[in-house]
Amino acid sequence: MERIPNVEVLEGEMRRISLATTTIGREEMDLRMAAAKQFVEDYYKTFDTNRADLVNLYREESFVLFAGQKIQGKEGIVAKLTSIQQCRYQITNLNCIPGVVPVGVLVVVAGYMWLDGKPDALVFSHTFHLMPAPEGSFYVAQQLWMTCAFNQPRTPLASPVFPLASRMSRMSLV
Repeated sequence: MERIPNVEVLEGEMRRISLATTTIGREEMDLRMAAAKQFVEDYYKTFDTNRADLVNLYREESFVLFAGQKIQGKEGIVAKLTSIQQCRYQITNLNCIPGVVPVGVLVVVAGYMWLDGKPDALVFSHTFHLMPAPEGSFYVAQQLWMTCAFNQPRTPLASPVFPLASRMSRMSLV
C-alpha cells in the first residue's frame, strides 16, 4: 500500500495539500501504471500518424509548456503539435508515478527524436500529468515538452559554473 496526500481543489487551482492521506493499493497502482504505459504507446503512435487525432486527449483546461511557451486549450495545443516538423521518436526511458495526486498519474518519457529525416538526434523529455476521463481512459491535464540539442556548438563559460561554491572554497571555517 502507498499513502499519498489528499489535494483540495478550489476553483480549478490547487490550494492546499492536507495532511490526511489516501491509501492506494498495489493493484490500483499497477492498473494506473499499465494504463499510463498504454497511453504513451498510443500517444506517440498517433503523433507519428495523425497528430490532429490527439485533440481528444486534451481538455479546454489542459495546457502544454512547449520550450517555455504556455499553450492552453485542446485546439491551441493540437495546432502547435501539428505545426511541428515530421519527426521520429526512440523512447529510452518511461517512468510512471501513480498517486502524485489521488486520481492522477505522472508520466516521464525521455529518448531521442529525429526531425525531418535529419541524421542528428535531439534528446527529448516529455512529462505528462494524466487525469482519468469519465469514459475510463486518461486525458492530459498538463504536459511539459523539452528538447535538448547537444550537437550544437558551445561557447566556453566566462566564469565558473558554480561561483558561490568557488568563493566558499576560499573561505576558512572558524
